[in-house]
Amino acid sequence: MDLHDEVRAADICAQVSRLALQDFAPALLLLSRLHRQRLQTITAYVLTLFDFVRQSGLEGERLTAINRWEFDLEAALEGHPAGQPVFVQIYALERQQPWAREGFDRLHGLARRRSVQLRPIDRQAAEGEAAVLGECLAWLFLGQRPTEPVARMASAWVRLRGLLNLGDDLRRHRARLPTSELPQNWSLKDGSSQLVVANAIHDECGRLGPMLADRSLSSQVPKALRAAARYCQRTAMRLLEQTESKGVGLLESPPQIGLWSRLALLARSRWF
Repeated sequence: MDLHDEVRAADICAQVSRLALQDFAPALLLLSRLHRQRLQTITAYVLTLFDFVRQSGLEGERLTAINRWEFDLEAALEGHPAGQPVFVQIYALERQQPWAREGFDRLHGLARRRSVQLRPIDRQAAEGEAAVLGECLAWLFLGQRPTEPVARMASAWVRLRGLLNLGDDLRRHRARLPTSELPQNWSLKDGSSQLVVANAIHDECGRLGPMLADRSLSSQVPKALRAAARYCQRTAMRLLEQTESKGVGLLESPPQIGLWSRLALLARSRWF
C-alpha cells in the first residue's frame, strides 16, 4: 500500500472519526466535503494525541510521544508528511485551506500539561482546561479563532464527552471532573462513594444544561455549518438528559441516543 495515498488516508480518518464521534457522527453528513474532511482529520489527530496523554508509565515517555507527534505534524505542514494517514490528510488539506497553526500550538501545550497533571485539581482548572480544548478544536475546524459563543459551546461538548467517558476515565485515574469534587479513591461498592459520584455528575449536568441550550450558536457559525451545529446541539441535549437520569449508572453504561433518534434529529436539523 502507498503510505502517501491521499484517498486511502481520507478513508482511514473517516473510519476513525465515525467511531470516535459516535452519536455525533451523523453531523458529518450535513457538512461540505472540505469541512467534513477537516473535522475527520482533526478528530483522528486529537484522538491519537490524547491517547499519548492517557498512557500509563513515566511522565517523560508521554512527553516524548507528544513531542514526536508534534514534530511529525510540523513536517506534514511543511510538505513532508510521514506515512501515517492523518499526516497525509493534514498535508492534503493544508494545500486547500491552511491550518490555524496557533490552534495546534495551544492544543499541544494543553496535552503536555495534562500529561503532567493527570486530573484538574478544582472547578476553575477543569473548566479552564475544557475551554482551551474546545476553543482549539473550533479554531482548527473553522480556520479562524472562534467567537465566544462558539468556543463556549465547544467547551460544553468537551465537558459532556468527559461525562460520557467518566467510567473508563475513573478506572484510568484520568477523570476530567476535578479532584476537589471527585477524589481519586472511590468504589461503587461503597454507598458514600456512590453518593459523591452521583452528586458530581448531577452538578456538572446542571452547569452544562444552560450552556448546551444556548440559542445563539446558530447565528455564530457560517451558514454552511448551521445544520450540523443544530444536530450536534440537539444530540448533546438528548445525551445530557440521559446522563442526568442515569446518574452513577453511566459509569458502567454510558447513554446513547440510538439509530432511530439519530435519523430523526438528522432530518429535523437539516432544515430547521
